[in-house]
Amino acid sequence: MLYKEEYEVGLLALDHIKKKAGVQLDEDEAGYIALHLANFSLNNHDSNAVKIVTFTKEVIDVIQNTMKMKLGQDTLAYARISIHLKYLSERIFRNEVVQLEDTTHDIREMLKSNPRLSLCINRIVKLIRQEYAYELSPDEQTYLCIHIRKNIV
Repeated sequence: MLYKEEYEVGLLALDHIKKKAGVQLDEDEAGYIALHLANFSLNNHDSNAVKIVTFTKEVIDVIQNTMKMKLGQDTLAYARISIHLKYLSERIFRNEVVQLEDTTHDIREMLKSNPRLSLCINRIVKLIRQEYAYELSPDEQTYLCIHIRKNIV
């Protein structure tokens, strides 16, 4: 989902390998090729594409478990939240703090009106703090809340 174009190239590579070498590799290999291409295109030597995919999966798991719902990987909601998390994780792995407008009031209102959303955001904040040593700003929390409410709830 995060690297669709790279995955398509990976599938083409598998087809090429089958034609040239007569070896049929598992479709999973297309995903690995996609991650290598993504890392190369990110001009990155730290394998951030793998970290980004892992981060996105972990946060989506928290969302699905807390909100008690399942997101189909082929849904628009999944695509939207995945892309948001991809860019968030890129900022986290670059240790880039983005300060937008102060949205603290907005997030308080959203969280008061939906206790499950509040629990979800708190779990995500805790996961990111513990696993990635990054503090989500109120602005980032607000935008995450908006994505969750708009696309999932």
